[in-house]
Amino acid sequence: MLNKILSTINKYNLIQKGDKIVIGVSGGPDSMCLLDSLYCLKDKLNIEIIVAHINHKIRKEADEETEYVKDYCKNKNIKCYVKKAEVEKLAKEQKLGTEEMGRKIRYDFFKEVAKKENANKIATAHNLNDNVETVMLNLLRGTGISGLKGIEIKRTEDNLEYIRPIRECERKDIEKYCEEQNLNPRIDKTNFENIYNRNKVRNELIPFLKKEFNPNILEGINRLSDLAREEEEYFEEKNILKDEVIDDVEEKIEEGTENVEDFENEIINDNEKIYVYITGEVNNPGIVVLPIGSRIVDAIDCAGGITQKADIMKVNLVYMLQDGMKVNIPSSIELKNNPNFEYITMSSGDEKNDSNIKKATTVDTKSESAFKVSNVNINTATQTELETLPGIGPSLALKIINYRKENGKFKSIEELKSVNGIGENKYEEIKKYIYV
Repeated sequence: MLNKILSTINKYNLIQKGDKIVIGVSGGPDSMCLLDSLYCLKDKLNIEIIVAHINHKIRKEADEETEYVKDYCKNKNIKCYVKKAEVEKLAKEQKLGTEEMGRKIRYDFFKEVAKKENANKIATAHNLNDNVETVMLNLLRGTGISGLKGIEIKRTEDNLEYIRPIRECERKDIEKYCEEQNLNPRIDKTNFENIYNRNKVRNELIPFLKKEFNPNILEGINRLSDLAREEEEYFEEKNILKDEVIDDVEEKIEEGTENVEDFENEIINDNEKIYVYITGEVNNPGIVVLPIGSRIVDAIDCAGGITQKADIMKVNLVYMLQDGMKVNIPSSIELKNNPNFEYITMSSGDEKNDSNIKKATTVDTKSESAFKVSNVNINTATQTELETLPGIGPSLALKIINYRKENGKFKSIEELKSVNGIGENKYEEIKKYIYV
């Protein structure tokens, strides 16, 4: 468990030497796992930790939980701040929901403690299950891409960095850690009462989906969350680059450069689109024009959706498309007659180029990967080529390229771990596909 948490910390660059971190601790399994693990790692990480605990005075067990947290901190010689707040009373006075009021009080207190202690970070105990529940709630509300990101693993606000070191840990593993460490955390019985929408999602919806549709629903939705985060980061970086181009253009206007408008349009619109030929069981087969970074599902949408004969259960709908590709959506009969049906090929006619493009066949759920990945030279690879690596989306591909520009060529494949976002687990996943 400690190795997993440490891997998350390194992967997302959550903690640096000398950090002073305020940890929000309720006394429950999640927060005690976070507190105990950071206590165990504090010398290795060279950090200082401080505890902030809120007694919401809602349940009769609240005082017992406060004493539990204080006793743990006393035994470990950890500075502990405690605040009692009449959450329900304040919620009525300010006409807010109890959950919303509680959250506001907690974070205001965390910031107060951080300011008093001159701390630079606040750590909270959101885990993988919390992230999945948040994504599901956002889906039910009709969210966009931002909502699919779920709970951000780190964010900056008011010169403070908020971090979630155990966000990649499942609740079952957290409970096992607490048991192994004899922590005996306090249990909030209201978590089992379906009085809040989150509890309904946790106790009813997710177990139902796990039983009836996908036993690995947690992992699946968490992957969706990661993809959404990477996509948003990618487009944010693209917008930053575009803004820089516009600033450059404005400078040229001031300098009196001729044909500035043509120059601006050329740079901003250059290579922003790809052309894909989609055939097979779609309503409007033909050539579709898509933004860079589009996936098979986007091509299907542009082609009017699938026909009744289509079988997409073994089609990797999130497969990243390239300019000049041909996508052939199979029918049930085609898949039955040809289990190795190739639904993606290159239509460019360029044999040399075709040889460097991975072929996507029907997904074998038992295999390590849904498709074969060609070896990639990380010193010369384009963004598109880097995105063929497992787990490397547009955002990470750009980070690799930017690292290469700033630091020169990679001296070894191990140096890839120096790129922000590529931790030990990600590196182990892709190392057999890369070379320098």
